[in-house]
Amino acid sequence: MLNTYLDHGVNKPFNVWVRNRKAADGERYSVLVTGSGAPLFYSNVFLTSMRRAIGLAASTLTRDAQALAHLLVWADRAGIDLDARFAAGAFLTPTEVLAYARAAKQYLGAVRAKRQPGLLVAGSPCQARSVERFRAGPTPSERGVGTASAEFRLWLAEKYLDWLVDAREPWGISQEELERREQARQRMRNALQAQQGSVPSSPTEPREGLSEEQQWRLRDVIRPDSQDNPWSHPFVRVRNQALVELLLGAGPRHGEALKQRTEHVNMSRLEIRIVRSPDDPADDRRTEPNVKRLGRAIPIEEPLASYLFDYINDWRSQIPGTEKSPFLFLSRSGDPLSQESVQKIFRTLRSRIPELPQNLSAHLLRHTWNDNYSLLMDRNRVPEAKEVRTRSYLMGWKESSGTAARYTRRSTRERADRFSRQMQKDQQTARKKGNHEGDIN
Repeated sequence: MLNTYLDHGVNKPFNVWVRNRKAADGERYSVLVTGSGAPLFYSNVFLTSMRRAIGLAASTLTRDAQALAHLLVWADRAGIDLDARFAAGAFLTPTEVLAYARAAKQYLGAVRAKRQPGLLVAGSPCQARSVERFRAGPTPSERGVGTASAEFRLWLAEKYLDWLVDAREPWGISQEELERREQARQRMRNALQAQQGSVPSSPTEPREGLSEEQQWRLRDVIRPDSQDNPWSHPFVRVRNQALVELLLGAGPRHGEALKQRTEHVNMSRLEIRIVRSPDDPADDRRTEPNVKRLGRAIPIEEPLASYLFDYINDWRSQIPGTEKSPFLFLSRSGDPLSQESVQKIFRTLRSRIPELPQNLSAHLLRHTWNDNYSLLMDRNRVPEAKEVRTRSYLMGWKESSGTAARYTRRSTRERADRFSRQMQKDQQTARKKGNHEGDIN
């Protein structure tokens, strides 16, 4: 059995880290390791046999590994040796499951910081808290992750722990012991499933795209000749404008933009092609960007076409080593632009331009595109069914996925506001008309 405290000693906290690896054929996968870099056995067997084997995307496998690391670190801080406990048939109790359900709402860093073993976690009703602290609401660290992330951690914990029951089952045990283990397993499974529906909804407001004024400000700032442009190098200015205008004008995911190749930009047909190519051997980036859903062709028009054309022909071609990289967006050294670099671009914009929202990101521009698309459909009186079909195609969604509703919150709110105001005006008009008729009678 792999000791839970491998290379740490029984009195030291046990930490798990996610390490991304790339195989010779280009396949990406994630591995769980200890602080010394030694791979964990059972958790990695689970990830390989139950998750990687079914062909999940590399980003999904990384998410799985991070969720599993959260469970393992929590178990250590709670004084639970999962390997030893499950070998003995002592699975998680409902009380322990409840404790993890609370911890699932915390960031992994907050769980790592817990020094003493025990089941109490931040936010537990058993912890003493001052009245003033309670009135002030939870601190940012206590607010933790969103509902979807907490739900996923609980879901993956159920899958892993249920698998671990079989993986740690001893040979040659009696039928009576098998029945006892199955009953304990079912209690644990029921408790985990019950907690998956009990995570409270996030109190944060739904994400909406940029307002029209914010869009104009963003476009003004990223002009290469703008005095407010936060970058100094001419190539970086032109590249960042092309990237932001592509995200804002065509609405691809940032991973899809980073996966774009120059050959996918067709200036004669004025379109870009989004092509799925997971585990690309030509992509040496540590974290490979990917086309998450469906491939498609997206039309482009002026001025976006000009931004891309100028970037490709006048600037990208001047970067040393570009002939070795097929990807559209490059760094100044000629390497494919990384996801970390894109995050830094938006972090710089947030910090330097106070008029832009503090949640500005590449994905927020995708929400903005959807808001703009909804307004266009309204102006052209496009039927809802047709709007859903065209939006789903351009975004790379299946029509039946229902994803469109998550990206239309601003337009939905504005429609609701407009209709509500009109209804109140109509009611006021009807009241005035009724009063006038009463005066006549």
